[in-house]
Amino acid sequence: MKSLLQLIILLWIFTLIAFAANDSLLIQRVYAGNSIIIPNGVEWNLNGCFISDGSAYNIAIRKENFKQIYKGTDTLRAPIYIPEMELLSNKNMVQYILYFKVKK
Repeated sequence: MKSLLQLIILLWIFTLIAFAANDSLLIQRVYAGNSIIIPNGVEWNLNGCFISDGSAYNIAIRKENFKQIYKGTDTLRAPIYIPEMELLSNKNMVQYILYFKVKK
């Protein structure tokens, strides 16, 4: 009886893990002024965003610079300029680093 209960608990845990695996984290890098087209059949929810000039650190920026939810065939356009870029030493090659939770 005890081993049956353990088996049921293990199956329950594996089921929860399988359902949690439907969402995954995606990191996208986009240069300022460029765009990305979201693939069909997925939804990207913005979790965090940063800018970087390629140096060893990233600067957190406000999420309001982007939409919070992107659906298939939406176009994500990275702003050409935001005030936080003034904090970077190299303003020529600014990258946005965007963290998304992807739902299928």
